[in-house]
Order: sequence, then C-alpha cells, then structure tokens
Amino acid sequence: MRNQPIWRLVLIEDVLTLFPLNEALMEQAEAPERSSPRAALMLHEPASRYELEPPAPDSATIVSRIHARGLTISATLLRAYHVALQTRPLVILPGISGTGKTRLTRLYADAYYGIDTVDNPYYLIVAVQPDWHNGRDMLGYYNALTGYYQPTPFLSFVLRAIADPLRPYFVCLDEMNLARPEYYLAPLLSALETVERTVDLGIPMAQAHTIDGMTVAQPLRLPLNLRLIGTVNVDESTYPLSDKILDRANVIELTEVDMPSFRASHPQPIDEAVWQVLVALQAIVTRLGQPYGYRTLGDMLHYIEQSSGLFTPMQALDLQIKQRILPRLRGHDTPLLRQALADLLALLRNPASQQPLPESSHKVEQMLNRLERDGFTDFYGA
Repeated sequence: MRNQPIWRLVLIEDVLTLFPLNEALMEQAEAPERSSPRAALMLHEPASRYELEPPAPDSATIVSRIHARGLTISATLLRAYHVALQTRPLVILPGISGTGKTRLTRLYADAYYGIDTVDNPYYLIVAVQPDWHNGRDMLGYYNALTGYYQPTPFLSFVLRAIADPLRPYFVCLDEMNLARPEYYLAPLLSALETVERTVDLGIPMAQAHTIDGMTVAQPLRLPLNLRLIGTVNVDESTYPLSDKILDRANVIELTEVDMPSFRASHPQPIDEAVWQVLVALQAIVTRLGQPYGYRTLGDMLHYIEQSSGLFTPMQALDLQIKQRILPRLRGHDTPLLRQALADLLALLRNPASQQPLPESSHKVEQMLNRLERDGFTDFYGA
C-alpha cells in the first residue's frame, strides 16, 4: 500500500467512508418489505443502526435562536457568519473587546443543534497561550518512552469529529493572536490546502494509542466537518495576522455596538439620565478608536444597580466612567485627541441631566493639562 499513489489511497478512504451511508439508505429502501415472514428469512444478519446527518437548520432559525439567547448582533452579520462557515473551514472574528465574539461562536454551535444546556458535545473552546510556537501545542506529541500519543483537548475533539463525519464540529480559538497563528497552526493550514488534508504527527508507525484508549492514525487526516473560528483582539498584547492566515479565512469584523438594541434587551430598567450620558460618551470615545463593548456597558450598569442605597445613579456613573473608561484613553498630542478630551470634559461638567460628574471630569482636566505640558497624556500620569 505504501507504493500506491496518493490519489488512489484518498479514493479508497473516501469509498470506505461512504459505505455506512449506503447501507443506511438501503435499509430505508427495504423497510416496507421487512414486515413479511419471507423478508425476515432473507436477512442473514440483524440490521445495523446508522445515524443519518440531521438536516441543517436554515439561517432564519439560527438567527432566531441566537437572538433568543440575548446576543446583540445584527441578523445580517449572523447570516454572513453562517455562510462563511459553509464556505471555508476557517473564520476569523476581529473586533473590540466585549462585543460578543467568543459568545457568538458558542451560541451559533448551540443554535445549529438546538442545544440550550451547559454542555455542547459539538463545540470546543481552546484558550490560545502566548508561548505557543509550533504544532505540538495544538496537536500533542508521540512519547517514545511510553509508546503512547499524548493528545491535546483539540486533537481529542478532532478524533471525535472523524468518528462522526456527518455532523459539523466547531472549535473556537479564543484570542488566537496572543501567539503567532502562522506558527502553531502551520500544520493545519498546510493540510487544509491539500486534497489529502493530512498532518504528520511524528508517529513512527501507522497508528498509536492514547492513554485514554483512543487511536491516532499517522498521518492524521483532518475531517471535512471540522470548523475553526478564531477570535482576535488588536492591542499591544497581540500579534498582527499575517497574509498567510488572512488568505485562508473569511474575516468578519465585530466593531459595531448597537446601543438601542442593547437597551431593549437589558433585563433591568435604565435611568434615562444615565443612558443619555452613556450614549454621548460612546460617541466621543468611538472617535478616538476606543469604543466600549457590550461587556463593559453591562458591567457599568450592573455597578450602578448594585450601588443603590449607597450612591445616586449619576454618582455611580461618575465613578464608573473614571474606573472603566478613562484608563483606556491615552496618546500623543493630536487635534483629534485634544478635541475629544475637550468634548468629554464638557459632557462631564454639564451632562443632559444637569448633574456634574466631578470625579471623572477632574481626571479628564488633569489629562488635558498633561497633554498641554508634555505632549502626551494617559490616565496614570495625569
């Protein structure tokens, strides 16, 4: 077999994969005849049970299920994500922190299978680590001393997908650019671009066993039902994505924060004066490229709700602006930064409610003074 051409081995493997499906279809075709005694005598072995691929839900059903779980993302973007997953095995979700990138990957997998429980067997989240630098971090390694293959959770998940080829399996690479994706994903990226889709695992034999009893083939063939989704943040702690990654992926940006939709879905009533300040504040910090996402917005409102009896809503908002928003503002003296800080100071001194916000306005005034003095400003040095 080793001297066989690659295309012939691939063809043989594909035909073997189709056998169970063919037998399942034959069973369905013969079902009406099995009720007769003669048909029972003609069967030489008991019929096996095969799970056929469940019909995929349409995009409208998926959008409805995701919105029912409270995710504030437009139907257009959800449909684009749905189509992207059907088109390429790799989708990248960049965007500001807190816009629901990671949550989208889970809720989509839940919506696809109609799951609303804690556990989804068709979904895996992989927290990318900053020190990942080769394929072993994703795929594991063969231990020559024990004779066992040491798998990662990702590889174990891939083996499950291989054993269940008719159902899609979804993997979220959370914060995938904390390390360089073109390094730790290199074997997978190469495999996805070949007909064979094989990955060399470094096993010196045709297969190896893991400690928990799974069998790993050498080489590993990536299944067609595996979907990879990477979430990306762009800040000083991450790496930019190379063209090698971008050329192999659909990129769907999540940067829009839909304030009215968020308010409509928020479970608690929101003080009108507080909300007007939050909307105006979002417009100012967005001009600086520092909009806050749904996570920050929800946390600020939760703080205000929990402070009832200790602070007025505007006092709590004043503290939250200083604690959650101002530490993110920094930069060299430019007309854009100078004007944004001036507009922010005017808003905090005289908001729509006519109740000044002294804590945060005093801090912004200090930041403006430092900008004038040093040509640079940030929260900590002001």
